[in-house]
Amino acid sequence: MNLPNPDPEKNRNPLGKWAGAGMQMAVTILGFVFLGIYLDKNHPDRPPYWTLGLSLAGSVLSIYYMIKTFLQK
Repeated sequence: MNLPNPDPEKNRNPLGKWAGAGMQMAVTILGFVFLGIYLDKNHPDRPPYWTLGLSLAGSVLSIYYMIKTFLQK
């Protein structure tokens, strides 16, 4: 008995795409923030420029990647 092969693109929930993008953004930003905190702890004589810079960089990169992903298809 052959069952029809359902198209996985048709059966996807659009909410899953947004949830995955949100989780990826959160992980990217948090990763950059924790890297900045680590670098600032190794250079205690300076203001927390690493945390500031890397958190902004993580935010910009994650937003760029999300826009690029959603414009593809």
